Amino acid sequence: MLMPQRRRRNPLLLWELPRAALELASIPLATPALITVPWGDNHPVLVIPGFLGHDDHTRCLRGFLKSRGYQVHGWELGRNMGLHRVGGLDTLLARLDDIYQANNQTRVSIVGWSLGGVFARRLARARPEQVRQTISLGSPIGRINDPETYTQTVYERIGDEVVPKQVIDQYLMENLQPCSVPATAITAAVTPSSRTTSRKSLSQTSPRTWK
Repeated sequence: MLMPQRRRRNPLLLWELPRAALELASIPLATPALITVPWGDNHPVLVIPGFLGHDDHTRCLRGFLKSRGYQVHGWELGRNMGLHRVGGLDTLLARLDDIYQANNQTRVSIVGWSLGGVFARRLARARPEQVRQTISLGSPIGRINDPETYTQTVYERIGDEVVPKQVIDQYLMENLQPCSVPATAITAAVTPSSRTTSRKSLSQTSPRTWK
């Protein structure tokens, strides 16, 4: 079996878990800012967890969105180990369709955390008539094979398989294609074009197509 290429280590990755704990503890301090977020219009929102995450990890986010007037839904597919572990994209498309039909065929906003944001964009390309917009939070869009993300390395170790380079390249090319629905990517990247900050509600969407 081919072994994955050794990737350089980024010492900042050691701070990811302590940082996450600190950010969670600081949520009460953000309350004055959070209560200024505009109210929603009761349209459905699907929240997809990140790699190795599940619905419990998005409970706080979903609770906040619900408190602002949205019909919020978890992905209900267990731990996110990749789409192939839950039956492929068709399974997630079926989940989207269930939410769409249960809300009188109202288009769904999709919020994806990390790898969940990548899945959100795939759903938008496959079913633009059912997707209102996508919002990706810290998603490795265009960086799946970046050595500093460790996404591929962790995937290979947990899944006990090596992802061929041509599959990754094809996946990256697909992921970089613009969506036909409004798409927002919020990331920690320092390039001006990749950082997005907005206080608009999910109801205030634009017809513009974003990359």
